[in-house]
Amino acid sequence: MIAFRRFLPLLLIGLLCGCLQESETVRPQQNFRPMAARRTIPVDEALGQLDGLLAMIDGPTTRASRRSVERVRVLRRCDLAATRSENGYPADLDSILYFVDFADDRGSAILGADNRLPAVVTVTESPIDWKRKLVDFDITRIGTGPVDTVGRTIISLVKNYIDYQVSSRGFRSWYREWEEYVPPMMRTKWTQTAPYNDYCYTVDGQKAYAGCGPIAIGQVFASNRWPNQINGYYIDWNLIEQFNYDYPSPPSDDACTAVAYLIHEIGEGVLAEYKINGTFSGLGAHETFFEECGYDSVRTERYNNENIKEMLFTVQCPVVLLGYADHEDGIRKISHFWVVDGGLRRYFTLCSQVSSAGRIVEFESDAEELIVHCNFGWDGLCDGYYQSDMFDLSKPAVDYDEKLDESVPLNPPYYLFDQNLYLTMYSGYGSN
Repeated sequence: MIAFRRFLPLLLIGLLCGCLQESETVRPQQNFRPMAARRTIPVDEALGQLDGLLAMIDGPTTRASRRSVERVRVLRRCDLAATRSENGYPADLDSILYFVDFADDRGSAILGADNRLPAVVTVTESPIDWKRKLVDFDITRIGTGPVDTVGRTIISLVKNYIDYQVSSRGFRSWYREWEEYVPPMMRTKWTQTAPYNDYCYTVDGQKAYAGCGPIAIGQVFASNRWPNQINGYYIDWNLIEQFNYDYPSPPSDDACTAVAYLIHEIGEGVLAEYKINGTFSGLGAHETFFEECGYDSVRTERYNNENIKEMLFTVQCPVVLLGYADHEDGIRKISHFWVVDGGLRRYFTLCSQVSSAGRIVEFESDAEELIVHCNFGWDGLCDGYYQSDMFDLSKPAVDYDEKLDESVPLNPPYYLFDQNLYLTMYSGYGSN
């Protein structure tokens, strides 16, 4: 399900139609040098920032066992004039993104090649062809099934975030060390098909999908190993842990029965509406169901960095997110539940430009970077680390100053999303 704010998809709408060129992989270096102006980030610096992040999220591994870069491609503004861009920058400031593929199919990453973007935008755990996903993105051509909704959610959020960031006058520099890290708390990568939907309703002779809502809640419950029972059905978490991705053997028949019945009971609890093209449930029903299952101080809030930091670093529990959007012109209402279950944060220097009394004034300030780990509930599809600001739709991702005469093209249809992204918070769990 997606929920999204009305970002201004500025440059990348034309920009992502640029070209991709192979870039030689060179030895990474760890830190950016501070700067007070826009610049292109050399690939070695970008890879150095990626290497620092991998040292955190890949755990206490040796450098040899850490994920290694197999290929780097750079996205440039090849279709612009030879000497100037529409913002008045010289043509040598042409690079926007680096697309990274890891060896042995161990995932992909998007790095900022423009210092208005974060050093690391995403790091996923399975390979994603971000060139095709972003450059060739057309939301009207994506299907309406559950797996399509997952893809539509992620592509739209990432694209809107990048589009908006490259419209800013804020330049990032001097990244500090990572200060706090919570590894992914969930050890599950569930999906909406068998065996999870074995006890779901049949629609027109076909088994309905389990639903992204019940799958998200089920994975949170499995991580917390709570509640003990739902409506008199006692849950054997020892059986269900056989569906952890690191469990040493395939799940038994009893485990399949247990997880299917758990998802059935959650679906009943959230008043899931089963249809052949997807199973739907509402945010209010989810909040009520959490309370009925013994979760404390349950509340629904708009997504923002402070709320997500509270859940990750203070409560230290995974949190369910819901995003949704309404589209006209034949595009149905689309929505998706998923889970944030880990993250890391650090500070960097933000060099900004604002107009004052007819002059452009530069200043520096400290800003916080928060990257969160997402589990999208489709057998690992798109799971990985994302900039938290791309989900924080309550405010602009960056400050935008219209007096600086930036070029703002009109937004094309189907790339805009309303401010509908929420998380269900709780302070813990106790009894039921």
